[in-house]
Amino acid sequence: MGELVSAIVFGILNGGVYALLAAGLSLIFGVMSIVNFAHGELVMLGMFGSFWAFRLLGIDPYVSLLLVAPVMFFLGMAIQLGLINRVSLDDHKQQILITLGLSIVLMNLATLLWSPNYRVIAAGYRDVTASLAGIQVSVPRIFAFAGSFVMIGSVYAFLKHTRPGAMIRATAQDRVAAGLMGINVKLIYAVVFGIGTMCAGVAGSLISTHYYIYPRIGSMFIMLTFVIVVFGGMGSIRGALVGGLIIGVVESVSAVFIPPSLKEATYYSIFLLTLWIRPKGIFGGNL
Repeated sequence: MGELVSAIVFGILNGGVYALLAAGLSLIFGVMSIVNFAHGELVMLGMFGSFWAFRLLGIDPYVSLLLVAPVMFFLGMAIQLGLINRVSLDDHKQQILITLGLSIVLMNLATLLWSPNYRVIAAGYRDVTASLAGIQVSVPRIFAFAGSFVMIGSVYAFLKHTRPGAMIRATAQDRVAAGLMGINVKLIYAVVFGIGTMCAGVAGSLISTHYYIYPRIGSMFIMLTFVIVVFGGMGSIRGALVGGLIIGVVESVSAVFIPPSLKEATYYSIFLLTLWIRPKGIFGGNL
């Protein structure tokens, strides 16, 4: 029983970070109808950003968020304006090819610059634990969970309670009508891609204290993130939150009953079942 409770707590903490990853990907799809296959590599860049800030400047990984977040936001805007903006939004084949190509380029560029070696951030609190409901839990995982919720809440509040957020929602509903109403659709797309990239980078920074950091780590998250986005609803921030928590718990609890090497089969089964029963996901893709 204790092992099961520990697995649930561990799954919830992981699920919070998964939700942030899915929120960024889901926002980009909900507004632009683009599936960003380079999302995992953007997480990797966030992790390396915190690593090098710690190694070269001695900046704590959580403090480095103040650097990583704006850098990733403007990187996302540059990617959208410089690459994605050059292909048709109605040609999904071009979108897939350009984001897959970007994924390959970022992964191999990181390998060339920083080698394929595994790295860790040797922060003093890396191995510190705290008692949570009688269960010993890693403090960095608690920080990552809390930081993820703050970030998701900030993005949600921005979309729902600000004028730029209203413009983003209007563009998501009908980009032609939004353009006719005076909204700069290209700028909105750049901002949205920047926010989605920032979510990926912030998630990378938050988990950099308790994950190995290496150029190919993005592939570890991308398929899981797709499952969460489809399960919660393509384009839904609420769906990303709920889906991330559920998939995180399912992944963790399943490892108690089946070999860890087979745990991916559990959430892939959920993925297929969702496509069969409710293709639009839990929340139907509403921001």
